[in-house]
Amino acid sequence: MKTAGIQMQLVPYRGSGPAMNDLLGGQIDAMCDSAPTVVPQAQAGGIKALVVAQGERIDALKDVPTSAEAGVPEFNVVGWNAFFVPKGTPGPVIEKLNSALTDALNDDNVKQRIADIGATLPAPDQRSPAALDAFVKSEIVKWARS
Repeated sequence: MKTAGIQMQLVPYRGSGPAMNDLLGGQIDAMCDSAPTVVPQAQAGGIKALVVAQGERIDALKDVPTSAEAGVPEFNVVGWNAFFVPKGTPGPVIEKLNSALTDALNDDNVKQRIADIGATLPAPDQRSPAALDAFVKSEIVKWARS
């Protein structure tokens, strides 16, 4: 709202499911959520996706503009998931886990399923523990400013 310069009533929900049900049912007018929640409903025609809040369009919703294309380039909010291990986990264990995850992310079926739900994979050079550490630190700085 701050970035777009608009006022809306914020309605907190206990998860995406109840919020999506209320959006589909007309109890709320809009919601902001991750692609895997929104894409199936948008593809089915139950909702209209207005913007993708990242730098590139997603294959699952090719006609939906990015936030920059829609005139709000500052609205760049990419949801992400990561694997974390307890502090002190031995390096060889971390390397083995990272290798297995990388192998899975390189599988064509996995890549297709991720694309189908509107999610995106990090670039191969961004799939290391060091890259994740740098990314998490940048996210902390980014959101601390908000």
